[in-house]
Amino acid sequence: PSVLSVRVNGAGTVTPDWGGRLLDVGGAYELQATPAAGHVFTGWSGSVTGTASTLPFTMQSNLVVEANFAPRVASLARGVFNGLVYPTNSLVPAKCGFFAVEVAADGSFTGFLRQGIASHPLTGHFDMNGRSTATVTRAGQSPVTLSLQLDTTAGERLMGRFDDDGTAIEMFAYRRVYDGHTAVTPLAGRYTFVMPS
Repeated sequence: PSVLSVRVNGAGTVTPDWGGRLLDVGGAYELQATPAAGHVFTGWSGSVTGTASTLPFTMQSNLVVEANFAPRVASLARGVFNGLVYPTNSLVPAKCGFFAVEVAADGSFTGFLRQGIASHPLTGHFDMNGRSTATVTRAGQSPVTLSLQLDTTAGERLMGRFDDDGTAIEMFAYRRVYDGHTAVTPLAGRYTFVMPS
């Protein structure tokens, strides 16, 4: 027999709890990784590697297994994003505008895309890496497919782009921090402005 060393990096659990136990060398075993809420399993490392949440392995002397977890990008970015839509190389008014999306903890989102005077509904779902592809149907115009990416470090920004009849359109938004009700900016208040004539 040899001692199995199991390490958990990030928020999650490994079952069964065989860490520190003596297991038979040459015996077949299996571990299961389960991420905590708002996290994803990113893989096994150490003496045995793999990407599936279930890890079958054959016990060896001094075996070290590490389960790695990371925050789900979409859960970091939960909230409302407001941003601009603009052509990459020119400012054509009919192609400029703004968009807003509300991202839920599970990565789903709803919102709208406004270009010129037209507003279009926007829905979709971000994957565990914070990416999404969403098709927007526009009345009287060709549909567009948006490629969106959430900020993978803190979830504060949302970037995207799409092709609008041959024109490259950029999208850039920040997460709304203050809503004026439950989260009020410390700069809220009354101000007096003096404008010289």
